[in-house]
Amino acid sequence: MSGLKILNWLPWWFKYIGGVLMFSGLVATYYFIFLSIKPEWLQFNVFTVYSKYLDTTTFSFINNNQGDEIAVFCYLAGFLVFLFSSNRKQSEFKSLLKVKALINTIVLSVILFITIYFFIHGMPVLYLVVLISYSIPLMFVIIYLFMQLTKQNSFEK
Repeated sequence: MSGLKILNWLPWWFKYIGGVLMFSGLVATYYFIFLSIKPEWLQFNVFTVYSKYLDTTTFSFINNNQGDEIAVFCYLAGFLVFLFSSNRKQSEFKSLLKVKALINTIVLSVILFITIYFFIHGMPVLYLVVLISYSIPLMFVIIYLFMQLTKQNSFEK
């Protein structure tokens, strides 16, 4: 377990910053994606590798509303900050649980994606990708809490 000392966890209070970013990302996702509200002040010229609306554009600058991108960035960046912040009293045991929970989350999400991918086709695949990417933080928290409860109870006996 001493190999975990190489991980530099963020201070414990970063969990709050991560939580605020995740919540903001969820609210922005609802606002920008589900309600399709596109404020003019988020309209920018951005570089794109590939874009297809009315015309197909590759490797050029396009005018695009960045609300969707900001929402997804806030949510996933918040998750990363939350994930890499330590607990108030971060022991090696809890560090190991966190790493194991992350590995289990990755494995579970890939298995879930592959399984569901066989049963959907066409445009819903894009919805699946978004759903999986938004559910990974939730899966991590559930797996981590479950592992923490079961491991903690096994050590108390």
